[in-house]
Amino acid sequence: MRFSNFTYIYLFIFIFLIKSNIGFSQTTDKIKKYETELRQPNLSDTAKMRVLVELCWLHRNNKPEQSLKYGREATKLCDNYPNQDHSRIYTYVGVTYRNLGNYVVALEYFMKANVEAEKYSNKKQLGFAYQSIADILYKQGQLTKSEEYIRKSLEIFKQLDDKEGIAYTYHTWGKIAESNRKYEQALHYHYQALEIRRPLNVLSAIASTKTQIGILYQKLKKYDRALDYLNEAKEVFIKDNNSSGIANVYNTLSEIYFDKKDFKNSLEFAQKAVEISLKTKLTDLARRSYQNLGNVYTEQKEYQKAFESQKFAIEYRDSLFNKEKQWQSLAMQDQFEQDKQEAEIIKLKSKSAQQSLWFYFLSLAIILLVLIVTFVFINLRQKRTLTNKIEDQSESIDEKNKLINEYDRKVAAIQERLDESSKVLEKSQEATNELKSLQKTVWQNESLVMMTVDKKGILTSFNPTAEKMLGYTAEELINKKTTNIFLDTTQVKVSDSDDEWTYLTKNGDTVQVLVMIDAIKNNKEETIGHLIIAQNISERKVYETKLKQTEEQFLQIQNIGEVGLWEINFPAQKTKWSEQMFIMYNMPIKGETPTIDEYLKKYTHQDDMMTFIKIIDATKTQKIAEAEVRNFDINGEPFTLLVKATALLSKKSGKWIGAKGTAMKIHIGEVIKNVNII
Repeated sequence: MRFSNFTYIYLFIFIFLIKSNIGFSQTTDKIKKYETELRQPNLSDTAKMRVLVELCWLHRNNKPEQSLKYGREATKLCDNYPNQDHSRIYTYVGVTYRNLGNYVVALEYFMKANVEAEKYSNKKQLGFAYQSIADILYKQGQLTKSEEYIRKSLEIFKQLDDKEGIAYTYHTWGKIAESNRKYEQALHYHYQALEIRRPLNVLSAIASTKTQIGILYQKLKKYDRALDYLNEAKEVFIKDNNSSGIANVYNTLSEIYFDKKDFKNSLEFAQKAVEISLKTKLTDLARRSYQNLGNVYTEQKEYQKAFESQKFAIEYRDSLFNKEKQWQSLAMQDQFEQDKQEAEIIKLKSKSAQQSLWFYFLSLAIILLVLIVTFVFINLRQKRTLTNKIEDQSESIDEKNKLINEYDRKVAAIQERLDESSKVLEKSQEATNELKSLQKTVWQNESLVMMTVDKKGILTSFNPTAEKMLGYTAEELINKKTTNIFLDTTQVKVSDSDDEWTYLTKNGDTVQVLVMIDAIKNNKEETIGHLIIAQNISERKVYETKLKQTEEQFLQIQNIGEVGLWEINFPAQKTKWSEQMFIMYNMPIKGETPTIDEYLKKYTHQDDMMTFIKIIDATKTQKIAEAEVRNFDINGEPFTLLVKATALLSKKSGKWIGAKGTAMKIHIGEVIKNVNII
């Protein structure tokens, strides 16, 4: 009887300690709460399964791989309880796979959730299963089947009068209509979802719907309305730290500013989207972000950066296909760990009989320890009362010391700012002196003719190089019109680009020059004259004539052999094609050479993109690389080129700046995938 009383005392104390711990956990963040609960040693399988499911859901947007770890642990425990409804667990794991871009595996889990919900007549989870299946099917392009499932989902949620479920269904139906290019119908569904979600005040769900509305207005080219909705959604996602939502909005903003030709903002948002996507390992969003980044760099004619971005976009597209194999490997590893744990459990059970007696002795020891601790606690409490007054006085002194230290810190900061301002003034004066010296050096340049004229064409200054070339002194030309002396009236023009003019010297000779004219403005941005810079190109014109004759002869040789020449210069941001290249692609000979991005997307077979990229990369070793690459001409007709490439080196530094080579039209057929290094 005495032993029984001790047992009740022990149980009472043990339950009290557990309740105290739970009360403390409830004051913390949800994730910390569940992670703390997960670490409890005596947590039952069912409780552990519940905690794992909640952690899986909380991490789905910001840490999808961590979310998947928790979800897969929960699904293992499901096998121990075959007579329970696990539809919720399968749905959450499916959502995580969807966020990671693995739609095939996600669909398998949603189908499992569907079977479980039907088996146990769980209509709410059945509605979500239908909705999730519809979401995956539309992403896979199966729009008709997707609409069938979304109708089933809407019917169930209306029967249950589940407002959030109805709103979620309209939200998904809007995305399906968007894929069908029925943008007005899609807007109708999203506005219905928004009207239902606003009274519910679930900010993350409202932000998700506003994002889709913004995307639709983008497609309808109503950019101002799109920006309003997207910026509202962005603020909520940032507040909730929803990485996938933020990255999606940034990508859409980048695409809108790209359409508006605002490449500065487009580039900024694309770079932000890349940063978030890589940080959270959201592969599909990373692919889209790099694609947007490549488009902006192409428009800005930064072809090397565009080329690198395109490579990353293709690599992330390919990684989506490899991800499933990685997950299968992880599943096998989990099975091995599970078998190992089961063997460990059997081993522990064999020892449990020996440890039972020790458990009772340990329980008695714990009870005795608790009583001793209680006695000590009472004595400490009395001492605490006496020391509180001393601590209060110490705190008052510490506060005064903090105020003094803060004042000293502010004084030091002010002195530091004064020192920095003095250094800035000194550097500004040095920069002004350097600028004046540079202006003097440029004006006295011996290879460039420089002069200034006012708005009426009257010469106001004339550098020494101009005097030597034209044979006039500055005094002879200042305050006179250039058209009356050395310039033909038909050549007088104001332009921001280079032009070739003919000057007449004092002796009557002609000099061909390359001229650049730039406006001179006052502080009010009003044009008050022009700066004219000219360079003698008479000798160059002779060489150009000879070079043109040589090129014409070489062009005839190319046409006979059906061999085209090409060149990519990344620092100069230029590409060159010979006439034979345009002929092979059935393009106008006088047309513009395609950019690298256009060539990869429009004229190169999708399966051979990486082959062409590997050819370019191989030239960095200054070796010759060759491969057969399938192409399409401007009419979409397929043909195959044997492409040979070598390094394009800088004439000054001798460093790699691109690639050049030949392209010979051969047969239509299977391509040699490997790049050969000669």
